[in-house]
Amino acid sequence: MRIQRRKPRDTTQTPAQRVTVRALTVRQPWAWAIIHAGKNIENRTWTNRHAIGMIAIHAGSGTDPLNELPRGVRKPKNEELIHGAIIGIVEIVGVVERHDSKWFRGPLGWLLRQPRPLAAPIHCGGRLGLWRLPRNVQDTIAQQFRDGRVRPSSKPRRSASGSYSARARLVTRALSEHTF
Repeated sequence: MRIQRRKPRDTTQTPAQRVTVRALTVRQPWAWAIIHAGKNIENRTWTNRHAIGMIAIHAGSGTDPLNELPRGVRKPKNEELIHGAIIGIVEIVGVVERHDSKWFRGPLGWLLRQPRPLAAPIHCGGRLGLWRLPRNVQDTIAQQFRDGRVRPSSKPRRSASGSYSARARLVTRALSEHTF
């Protein structure tokens, strides 16, 4: 049996600088709705070990019919439905089995808060599940924050349990310090 050793941690970086931002690929128009239309629940059949924290939203190549959007939600124009790109960031603050939101379909709902659109979408390939953003994509997001084109929140929101997650604090700090 071969044992793999971990690389030693770079002690010259702060915890905020070591944060790896994860992304979730979402079909359109749902990715657009998360960032632009107040979609506060992302329906999933699975939970994850990174259930709370800041993530990037990647608009996948697939599209669902616009008539699946809940009643009262403005339908996006075709040019608003970007595909194959990171279009914004959002914070996951909890996972629920039931919710009164018009967006909840279940069986699980990831509670979303503080969506922030990117000024310029960042084209890249997506993946299934939560995946790590390549360093160059993280750097491009950070550059948009530095340029003032994306406004980070002043502080992370509390999770459903009432506490801040360590990951949400680190990612928010990394965004506000512009140090991915």
